[in-house]
Amino acid sequence: MRRFFWRRLQFLLIPATILGLCACEPEEPSSQAAAQTGALSAPESPRFGRRQEPELSPEALKQVEQARKAKQALAGASATGGASQKVGKELGRIDARPGAGGALFDGSGNLPPLLERKISAAMYDEGIHPRIVDVVLAESRRQKADPLLVFAVMKKESNFNPKVTSPKGARGLMQVMPSTGKGYGNLYNIENNVRAGVSYLAKVFDKFSTVSMAQLSAVNPFSNDGIKAAIAAYNAGDGAVEKYGGVPPFRETQNFVVDILETYQGYLRLL
Repeated sequence: MRRFFWRRLQFLLIPATILGLCACEPEEPSSQAAAQTGALSAPESPRFGRRQEPELSPEALKQVEQARKAKQALAGASATGGASQKVGKELGRIDARPGAGGALFDGSGNLPPLLERKISAAMYDEGIHPRIVDVVLAESRRQKADPLLVFAVMKKESNFNPKVTSPKGARGLMQVMPSTGKGYGNLYNIENNVRAGVSYLAKVFDKFSTVSMAQLSAVNPFSNDGIKAAIAAYNAGDGAVEKYGGVPPFRETQNFVVDILETYQGYLRLL
């Protein structure tokens, strides 16, 4: 009987002991466990830090400062109507373009009849009035001028309109100023205007370029400072080219040089 009582009592005490152990306060985690728990809950540090710029040497700093001042100077020149950075870079970049190759004129400085006919056909196809084409070829033949350059100047100056007048008073196909065309008669007349314009074009080539118009098609005009100076003089005048020792730092004149020579080479490709 006593043995039975103790067994019943032991049977009741075991669950109570288990329940008592569960109700106890949890044990504090070890420092190592806490560190692991904190590491998991803390935000992850960035894997890639900001790139550290290397320190520049005194020489490099000096070069950076010089470049900054040069940039400011160019910006100031552009703001005051000076040289156009964009066009100036274009004038330098096109120096590398290849020349068209092959002279239009023969050894005697004459334009062969067959080539004249090819030029006539090409210009007719471009929509230029036959009378203008015939006058340009005749005057170019007379003055030993490159007719394709004359056509290029006409396209830029008047787009082949013999009656146009510029705000500054330039007249006709080649936009000849009255002072330049003095003695040539009515400058709205095609023959008079072409004669005056070709004469002035020949004059600036003789003055600034060692390459004559008869040799123009055989060289790369973009790489020849004399040719570019001569074209610039047609737009800005002799004095401006002399003053600056070449193409003046005027946006209009620099654009003029690029457009004329690009149009000229385009006409050459038509042949």
